[in-house]
Amino acid sequence: MNQPQRRELLNDVLEVIASPVRTIHIRRALHNVHPEPHLNFWRVIYGDLTDFAVLEWCKLFGSDDEEHQAIHWKNMAPNQEAFRQALLTHLHLSLDQFHCYWSEMKRYRDQAVAHRDLKRKAIPRFPNFDVALESAYFYYGVVLSELREQGIELGPRHQRICREIFRTGQNGCERCHRRDQIHI
Repeated sequence: MNQPQRRELLNDVLEVIASPVRTIHIRRALHNVHPEPHLNFWRVIYGDLTDFAVLEWCKLFGSDDEEHQAIHWKNMAPNQEAFRQALLTHLHLSLDQFHCYWSEMKRYRDQAVAHRDLKRKAIPRFPNFDVALESAYFYYGVVLSELREQGIELGPRHQRICREIFRTGQNGCERCHRRDQIHI
């Protein structure tokens, strides 16, 4: 892959990483307002946010088919073993623990999001997104480092994405925390 193609893929990674991060934080903010909404509308929104976050995370960490998932970390990392070890260190997980988490996310995606699988009833709960967020933040840092090493400054679009991820990660959706503004 030549340098311009690599840069384009790195830009794609940045855009995809923003999706699950933003979505997870929005879902958490809504959950903080009302953990068990009674209106069907909000239950649908919670479910859609969950499904979308899992789907987007799986583009980065799910199946690593190079032809169909070029931005998966295994297809982007020049040294897979170094990336894997640094990721596991960042997450404070063993390879087995990460694999269990990965399996849970992938199973949810395969059985409840991407396909109408009768086995989906065997999914005991919605995924926990702590590891998804931290792994996305890690991957984001790796991509930013590579771009900086190449002397590439982020353009306005990516600067906006960076600010949004940081702001969302730090503060959540502050307006949603005020219960009187949203009637659930």
